[in-house]
Amino acid sequence: MKRNQNLCIIAALFITVLAISATKFPYRGEAAVSQETAGQKNLAAILSSDADNVCAGVVMDAKTGEILDQYGDIDDPFEPGATFKPFVTAIMLEKGNLSLTDTIEGGTYTSVNGTTIKNYSDQSGEKSFYDLYVALNEPFLVRAWESRRDPIDFSKEIASYGFDEKNKYQPEFLLGRGFTTSVREIAQGYYILAGNSGTENKVISKANSNLMKELLHETYLNYPYMDAGLMEVQNVGEAAGMYDSSFSVENEIVHETKTFAGFAPYDDPEVIFVVTMKGESKIGEEVNGRVPLACAATAVFEQYLPERSFKEITDLKQMEYLEARSDYMLYFSRPTCAACKRAEPLVRNTANDLKKDVYYLNVDRFDDEALEQILSQYGVDAVPCAVKVTDGKISDKRVFMENGNMKEDVDRFLKA
Repeated sequence: MKRNQNLCIIAALFITVLAISATKFPYRGEAAVSQETAGQKNLAAILSSDADNVCAGVVMDAKTGEILDQYGDIDDPFEPGATFKPFVTAIMLEKGNLSLTDTIEGGTYTSVNGTTIKNYSDQSGEKSFYDLYVALNEPFLVRAWESRRDPIDFSKEIASYGFDEKNKYQPEFLLGRGFTTSVREIAQGYYILAGNSGTENKVISKANSNLMKELLHETYLNYPYMDAGLMEVQNVGEAAGMYDSSFSVENEIVHETKTFAGFAPYDDPEVIFVVTMKGESKIGEEVNGRVPLACAATAVFEQYLPERSFKEITDLKQMEYLEARSDYMLYFSRPTCAACKRAEPLVRNTANDLKKDVYYLNVDRFDDEALEQILSQYGVDAVPCAVKVTDGKISDKRVFMENGNMKEDVDRFLKA
């Protein structure tokens, strides 16, 4: 790409070239899972609620099922080091095409895009966790898991419930044994999975997804369905949730006996957070004096995701929703830039320490006219470059120089 080539040439005049890979943000702070541990494990946190609507959960290794920590009061004896032997199926929706993994007998795993994913029931198999649904950003836009006591041969059941022989996506589909679900498109290429476990299911087809599109900006930037106490959500990939399909914007009432909300941090889609509540309730409302859904989610995010401020743009479409704001910061970098590798951890750590959101755009990730327009729009001719937008206008721009005091430059820019 011509502009990318120019970027490299111009940047070479100012800085030494070095690579930075778009790393997943580390886990650090007071979280029970250390950065070293997190680097070796795929974590999954599952929150569940008992009959009294007490939200609780566990954090576990998504590859082995090992319990690493727990949150809240849990009746079952979940202890660090315990493991599960679950049965799992996985459904992946990628750009409108649905593909099914094979059912793996014996309670083992399934692999999704090279990542081993599990769904959990207790060790005896007599009790299952609530069905788990998580909407993710790329590479698989939506993944859904369903935990059942007995294995199901989906190759036989699915055929009669809306899938053709090539397993292509249908507007409405049924996941075996009375579970109905649907996909709502909230942006181009982004979906929220919705469903419930009751028998009276109102499936919303992809063709009728305008309800979500009407609230596109709010969904991307504030996620209005959650309690006001929930942390501010910046990206659909960071907090994509699922509620039963009878939920509507007008009444905000959940009618079914189970309410699901799945969360995947934007920076690391392999980490899964799920909140469930029983009973009919208003979103965010305390039930029987117990912890509301959103507050429970907030507590888990705050405990296990202390670093949230440095975010990567993985789809240029996201820029449209970011630019709908009046104030934001962008950080442009590339994987072949020496100063970039020095600057990136400084920018990331400072942003997290100050709790100031910085959106990272790896210019080597994209190669199209949209990127050209963005670089031109923000006047980016060299990297690493940070741009601050205030009241919708560029108020400051800084190229972090290799031969200067980069830490001071980063501090000064972000603290201003």
